[in-house]
Amino acid sequence: IKVLKKILNSNYNNVLVLEDDTMLRDNFLHKINDIQIPYCDIIYFGGLVNFNKLFINGWAINNEIMGMYAYMPNKKIIPSIIKKIELFETYCDVTIKNNFQQSAVLLNDIIYTNLDDSYTSNKTKETHNKINKQLEQL
Repeated sequence: IKVLKKILNSNYNNVLVLEDDTMLRDNFLHKINDIQIPYCDIIYFGGLVNFNKLFINGWAINNEIMGMYAYMPNKKIIPSIIKKIELFETYCDVTIKNNFQQSAVLLNDIIYTNLDDSYTSNKTKETHNKINKQLEQL
């Protein structure tokens, strides 16, 4: 909430929010510059979904993205996100998934989370293996 409020009160239009356990892919900036992303409310630079990801031109539209380790919210939607998160109904990433992903874009995992160093939830070995498989396919 503090980060979102700081973005809202800044002069920046676009801010990439990263958790402390994120890792950038090689040539990160080059990959971002090559992607033509449509207007959307949230851009996820990586995330988990429960099915195979289908990317066209480096991005996919999806409304079941889990994980907020690397995302860029549109400044216009931030007040609504803050208001909903402040209700403390569930985890932040679940709140975002359930309420604000009608216009979300998932990039082809150009940022990923280091699950070995992540203490945010009880991630299973199965999830860890699934992510590693997806990373190998890049």
